Amino acid sequence: MSNQVKFDIREWLVPPLLVPIFLVLLIAIVAVL
Repeated sequence: MSNQVKFDIREWLVPPLLVPIFLVLLIAIVAVL
């Protein structure tokens, strides 16, 4: 039960953390071009 909850929390937290990183990479690529 605890592991399932922990997995759900991780599943919810990872995408919001990855979106800003992806945007920064995208901006960096555009700036280089």
